[in-house]
Amino acid sequence: MINATPTGPPEASQASGGSAMKVIQKLASRLIVLSLVIIYGEPFVCAEEFKSAQVEGASTDAKYLEIPAGLEAAVAVDWFSSYVSRGQVNSDKPVIQPQIEIMKYGVYINTWGNLDLSDKISGGRDFSEVDFTLGYKLPIETVEIRMGVIDYVFPNVGAPETREAFVVLEYPNDIITPCLETYYDFDEANGVYLFLTLEHEFTFLGDKLRLIPGVSSGWGSRTYNSYFFETSTGALNDGNVYAELEYDIIDQMTVGVSAAYMWLWNGDIRDGAREIYMDTKHWTFCAKLIYDL
Repeated sequence: MINATPTGPPEASQASGGSAMKVIQKLASRLIVLSLVIIYGEPFVCAEEFKSAQVEGASTDAKYLEIPAGLEAAVAVDWFSSYVSRGQVNSDKPVIQPQIEIMKYGVYINTWGNLDLSDKISGGRDFSEVDFTLGYKLPIETVEIRMGVIDYVFPNVGAPETREAFVVLEYPNDIITPCLETYYDFDEANGVYLFLTLEHEFTFLGDKLRLIPGVSSGWGSRTYNSYFFETSTGALNDGNVYAELEYDIIDQMTVGVSAAYMWLWNGDIRDGAREIYMDTKHWTFCAKLIYDL
């Protein structure tokens, strides 16, 4: 998710290596602080959210990893044919999105990044976005509830940092699993984005192989759409259909592929997207690797 406000191209004098080092240093410092919060329970103010690479037209829920019981960390590396977030086609060139998550007592911290493999967004092979999530998963068995804050940082593109609070409600079942995600940008956009998904999981080979088709749609408030699409209309933003195939190579390692098609529902949203982003409807393909530590 990159701020739609025009900020101009990155300065030519930005050195790719130096920029990457700044991102790594910032990432490391935040991880250290958040780790101390979890271990020692000190007060904190920080932020963002993580899950195995999902391409439901939003890297919204791509920032949460479902860590199996008994484990406390996981890493994932995803290759995407393009970067699509909440109906915003930020890049139509391939990207890599690595992430790492640590969880203890239901509290989790997640660091996720978008690494451009072309010079389309950041002016070079560099990070255009790094998100930091601090969340809490409630200890409830029948319904999954997560909440927390996300800090969105946009190095190398000149967009301002922003923050969101979120609540995710999911009801896993054998028929259709609904999931409602609510995000409130309390910083730059000062608006609300809602994201609803409906999906079903088919299992094969003793649950080692999983096929997960689904549909999803997002809605943005007037202030949210004004910031990201330059239209003062509260309306449905993106619609999506997708399918994901996962296979557990071993108990702690999963590989997968997925495909998703995104479109924009609203005419005013489409007009804004034509001016700001790279497409109003788009296919995205993904290959992923997840390893539970």
